Amino acid sequence: MTLQQLHYIIEIAKSGSITAAAERLFISQPSLSKAVKEMEQELGILILKRSRHGIAFTAQGLELLSYAYRVTEQMDGLYSHFLGEEETSSLALSISSQHYMFPTDALQQMITSLDESITSYAITLREGYTSEVIEDVLTQRSQIGILYLSHGNERFLTRLFHQKGIIFTPLGEYTPQIYIRKGHPLSSRTSVSIHELKKYPYIQYDQRSDSEQYSEEIVFADKVSTKQIFVTDRSGMLSVIRTTDAFNIGTGCICPDMVGEDIISIPISGCFDTMTIGRIHLRNAILDEAVQQYIACLDEALRRCHPV
Repeated sequence: MTLQQLHYIIEIAKSGSITAAAERLFISQPSLSKAVKEMEQELGILILKRSRHGIAFTAQGLELLSYAYRVTEQMDGLYSHFLGEEETSSLALSISSQHYMFPTDALQQMITSLDESITSYAITLREGYTSEVIEDVLTQRSQIGILYLSHGNERFLTRLFHQKGIIFTPLGEYTPQIYIRKGHPLSSRTSVSIHELKKYPYIQYDQRSDSEQYSEEIVFADKVSTKQIFVTDRSGMLSVIRTTDAFNIGTGCICPDMVGEDIISIPISGCFDTMTIGRIHLRNAILDEAVQQYIACLDEALRRCHPV
């Protein structure tokens, strides 16, 4: 097996298809397919499953991908250490998160506090659906992921994490709150009940084909509202909340520097569920200095963004 073959596997994971990966690698599709087949024969495993919907990594393929990332990172570090310029340093960081504001706030704080010796860096923050966050961590597209557990999804996700070799580390536990505009009819309340929300539009993130167990909001037994709006991004969510009586449900962690003073959060009374925000990473993953620095900023961002 060669280092080049490991780079091929990583590029397939990033591109999502052999055709796209071959284009980015500037090789032919048959040559790339042959390289994967040679690795499968050498290791005695099946790396990719092929169907009419495309390709997907097998469980053993994901294990190989994890090793591929670690090996190539070590090689990059080796070349950087011995061939790089003296007294210079680089940093690489990749994060995936559900649609929260505090991961962005943490990233801003980290960037502004980077040591002057860091002469180059590549930082990626992806916002996506719950299943995408988990997949990014599994394929090592991201070093850590940020999502939440509730009483409703904890059993399902905890079992999934155990099966996939993922560690969940809690960052904070929060009682669900609604996000509304300052001029909303409920804006003067210190708390609201689910019953009082039924006449207002409920705006939430479209989970596509994901089940409720992957939801980004707390799932209630009774329908929260008969008026439902679905969006795919945070900017769309905030725009609708600012200009209508729509509400969203979340942790209550608002970053005023990012959303301004026109959106507020109010606790939901009588809610027996909680949202435990946490980070996930592969069990055998090495959380380097950059990741540790970001985690520290993440803890601080949560303290800043959540009202006392």
